[in-house]
Amino acid sequence: MINDLKIKCENLMTFIPSNLYIHSSIDDKTITFSKLTIPTFLTHYIEDSVSRLMKDKQSLKTDSLIDNQVYYYIDPFKMCYLTWAIIDENNAYYTITLGPLITEHLVAEEIKYMGYKMKLSADNIFILESFYEIVPYYDHIQIARIASIFLDYLPLKPHLPQIIREDHSVLLPEEAQSIEKKFKTFDFVQHNYSSEEKILHAIEIGDVDFIKCISSKLENSMTIPPRFPSDPLRESKNLSISFNSICLRAALKGGLNQSTAHGLSHNFAVKIEKQMCVEAIAKLDQEIMMTYAESVKKYALKGYSELITNAINYIRIHLVEHISLKNIAKELHVSKEHLSRKFKKELNMTPTEFIHKTKIEESLYLLKSKIYSISDIAYTFGYSSPAHYTKMFKKYMDISPTQYQK
Repeated sequence: MINDLKIKCENLMTFIPSNLYIHSSIDDKTITFSKLTIPTFLTHYIEDSVSRLMKDKQSLKTDSLIDNQVYYYIDPFKMCYLTWAIIDENNAYYTITLGPLITEHLVAEEIKYMGYKMKLSADNIFILESFYEIVPYYDHIQIARIASIFLDYLPLKPHLPQIIREDHSVLLPEEAQSIEKKFKTFDFVQHNYSSEEKILHAIEIGDVDFIKCISSKLENSMTIPPRFPSDPLRESKNLSISFNSICLRAALKGGLNQSTAHGLSHNFAVKIEKQMCVEAIAKLDQEIMMTYAESVKKYALKGYSELITNAINYIRIHLVEHISLKNIAKELHVSKEHLSRKFKKELNMTPTEFIHKTKIEESLYLLKSKIYSISDIAYTFGYSSPAHYTKMFKKYMDISPTQYQK
């Protein structure tokens, strides 16, 4: 049965942009069909969710099994999974899990708060926000329909269709076929390279203001004769994919770490293919260059020594915990005095000042949303009390958290 089951699942996955897992009780192995590339830091959580669902279903196989029973599981990141069981004529037991999916749209502040509660680093929270944009969304009615389709289809024997093709496509006129001749006139090339160089340099140095200024002019600043006049959407997607790639290289050159940069690049590639009109892709291109520039500005560590780079990364990873100079020095195998001197020399502040400044800056998003209380935010970022958080906030922002919210 397993081969039939694999064929049917492959067919169904043509229409659903998520992942599907088949677990067999015979050999205790899992077959995975992947549509979503999961960020490395999330892999453990998702594998744990899938494994837990399969084990829960497995434990019920001795009980009376309800044929149309589907388990709906929500993990700590509010991502959802559907699981159901199949028993074949030989009493072999299979569990099928579909996910991750999402059933509610979260704003950026909610994702950040959830990430901090799960003790993710600032870099990984940034990737998490981007990943949420490509996880497929379905409301509860659609979830029930998806489950119904799987339940109706999986027990059936798969049939290999016989496809009969008739081609009535229109032949392109000669002038359309010779469109490449337009590329022999290079008057547009120099202008495009000039615009591209300015954008890429802005991304490399994290110049967000320049990107904001030029983003509205992007459509007019880079023009290329159409290669595929009969399919402008495909052409726009191809150009956007290329644009995403060169922006990625600029961000890496600017010092953005590879994990964050490639995570963004993959998520943008998925979003590009999801767009349904040329206008949406033009808007996405603006988002692409802005996101890379903001990432470089906020997270790039170009120009720092290895010691300070490692120290900053350690602080970011443990931002929601109580971090001390002693902890960092011990982790990096240096003395507290040496680490303090290096911090002062390269960042013009002490490690402790940098820790508090970073915590306060990251908390601004949650504070501005007005979704969470000052007390909750204070404890989320590892402060011993709201009073301590308020004191540090006033030191770096010159106003109180309450005043900032207004």
